[in-house]
Amino acid sequence: MVALVTADAEEDDERCLATAKWGVVNTTLVYSMRAGMTARPFVGPRGIDTKQFWLYRIRNNRKEGYRMEKTWKPTAAGILTIIAGFLGLLIGLALAVGLGIMGSLAWVIPGFPGVASFLALLPVPGIILSIVAIIGGIYAIRRRVWGLALAGAICALLFTVPFLGWILAILAIIFVSLGKREFS
Repeated sequence: MVALVTADAEEDDERCLATAKWGVVNTTLVYSMRAGMTARPFVGPRGIDTKQFWLYRIRNNRKEGYRMEKTWKPTAAGILTIIAGFLGLLIGLALAVGLGIMGSLAWVIPGFPGVASFLALLPVPGIILSIVAIIGGIYAIRRRVWGLALAGAICALLFTVPFLGWILAILAIIFVSLGKREFS
């Protein structure tokens, strides 16, 4: 990775950081060159350090007025993930109730003690996956933790209504992946 910082000879480094324009060119981060500017490395508290410069640049871009353009992808992914997670939660609760009722009727079969509690606990992992999906959808809408948003979309895919829920979850995974740069 090559990083160049440009500044007028008279300007200090802080003003340079606040006013210079930068872009991404083929995964090489460079400052745009203007007439009369010279290239010099970032001088931080520990001397010249390109990595520290970019960390400073990323952490302080809100102070400098830089705003990432918001697209519809994370919002759509969050809504789709919440819908798929809610469908999975309904299926999990219906299974828990239905299997609990079936298990309570199993007392007529001798030799199977505890079948009711066992059958009622079978859908618990699916309910947990659905809750993670709903939380991941909320984080996708807020554009916060990309990993949790992606995990929520994947959890929505694992436990949801067949076909409709799968389509929603696959679209959510795609949209979260495409909107990764918008997450903080």
